Amino acid sequence: VSKDLKLLFTTSQANITINPSSVNIPSNGAQAFTYTVTDLNGNPMSAGSEFSVSVATGLEAVGDVGFNLGDFTSTGAGKTEFGFTVSDTDDDSNNEVGTSITISVKSAST
Repeated sequence: VSKDLKLLFTTSQANITINPSSVNIPSNGAQAFTYTVTDLNGNPMSAGSEFSVSVATGLEAVGDVGFNLGDFTSTGAGKTEFGFTVSDTDDDSNNEVGTSITISVKSAST
């Protein structure tokens, strides 16, 4: 009796890239972003890894911004490729303001 089994060894450290990497969101405007997260070998992170995206006050992020990753052995949409949109929700100011977006990944294997 034999059985083939696909097993993936992942690192606990993540490579995170975002596109676009620099942008100005106009007053009451929005900007779509895509991001890729892999382990150091280009594989999906381990199952159960926690992903979160945070933005400054006055902005809102919607999309792939808070979730635990499923169990995947291949790359692609929902596995290593994700997206979200940031919108300006500050009705009191019409000014463009510099800010940052934080993408955090906590590996389930740490």
